[in-house]
Amino acid sequence: MARAIHVKYVISAALAGLGGAVLALSVGQVDPDSMVNWTVSGELLFVTILSGPGSVAAPFIGSLIYELIRTYAFEWLPHAWQLIVGATLLGIIFFLPGGVWSLLQRVFGRRVAPS
Repeated sequence: MARAIHVKYVISAALAGLGGAVLALSVGQVDPDSMVNWTVSGELLFVTILSGPGSVAAPFIGSLIYELIRTYAFEWLPHAWQLIVGATLLGIIFFLPGGVWSLLQRVFGRRVAPS
């Protein structure tokens, strides 16, 4: 059991290091302010609420939907895009409390099995 936990920590550390390397390659630098800002954790929270707890695939779908909402909201209303993102979040909380994954389960029935 202790070995399995150790392997999970090593895999997690390797993936975190890989993520940092990809960030360094894409941004050109890595500094403490690049990922420690509160807005980054807010984006992760938004994706979590948007996705729902249905499956391992749900966060990927939620991330894709979040990026689409953010990109098009900024394109259409550059000074009020955060209002659109916030209204979308409220709509998800009120009308889809199980997240987007619950909507996929309703639309496709039980063919979308949770992992």
